[in-house]
Amino acid sequence: MLFTSNMTTCVQFLMLKTSPERHILRYVLPIFFAILLVITAIFGLGFYWLYQTEIFVETCTDNTTNAIMFSPQQPHWQQLLIVMGSVFTVCLIAIWLSVLSFVKQHRYKARLELLSHYDHLTELPNRTLFFDRLERLHMHVKRYQRRYGLIVVALDGIKNINDRLGHHVGNELLLRVARMLTNSLRQSDTVARLSNYEFAVLLTEIRDPPAALWLGKKVAAALKAPIRLSTGEVELDVSVGVAVFPEHSQDAEEIFRLAYQAMLQVKRLDGESCLGASPQISSLMKEQ
Repeated sequence: MLFTSNMTTCVQFLMLKTSPERHILRYVLPIFFAILLVITAIFGLGFYWLYQTEIFVETCTDNTTNAIMFSPQQPHWQQLLIVMGSVFTVCLIAIWLSVLSFVKQHRYKARLELLSHYDHLTELPNRTLFFDRLERLHMHVKRYQRRYGLIVVALDGIKNINDRLGHHVGNELLLRVARMLTNSLRQSDTVARLSNYEFAVLLTEIRDPPAALWLGKKVAAALKAPIRLSTGEVELDVSVGVAVFPEHSQDAEEIFRLAYQAMLQVKRLDGESCLGASPQISSLMKEQ
């Protein structure tokens, strides 16, 4: 039972999808088996040497040398086997407990990181991790004089779906949206869940503002199409805002604010699903 529980712990540790700590077993297990092989080889060579070699104990009595040989059939050999086997077993148990303790410790750290930096439902980066990555990306892009884009997505119709079909359907829909956003973008981009019905996308490399706006419209079109769930198809109303560094601002927080304002302006307009940041939108938001 103890061994089964320990193996279950290791398997659960490996199944942590979002934490980088899950990769440590790539290094721990090879080290464990390497040590195991070394210990096995040492004891195996010892057994072979003791079995093949005659052990002599020279005792001198009245200037006479008596050679006493311990053969495999004598009790001394059997006692030696028991002692070496016990030591071998203790070594294996000690190594296994050390590996298990290491795995549990890092599994605990990985779980803490998962809870503090990732959304518990979608397993996407949460608001805290998103702004940390935004700041890091901003510093990197500004240093090398490149360009990045930011897309803010609001799901406008999901509250009605929760009220009409239940929260379990709403959760399934949020998972579906998170998967669609992740699969439709590049691996280098960051998709985060900012709040209950809001997502954000960091575009690490973008050619120009029209390209970012095109991606925003593509995201909006994909999310407005009927989405198949276990209970049937549902449709969403979405609002998307886009901003690009350095055309719209030189400040990371301002880039996010402009994209968010563009998203809010989409909510106030009929027939629009995606808008890019502009001075006109900023002026309208200040007036309102």
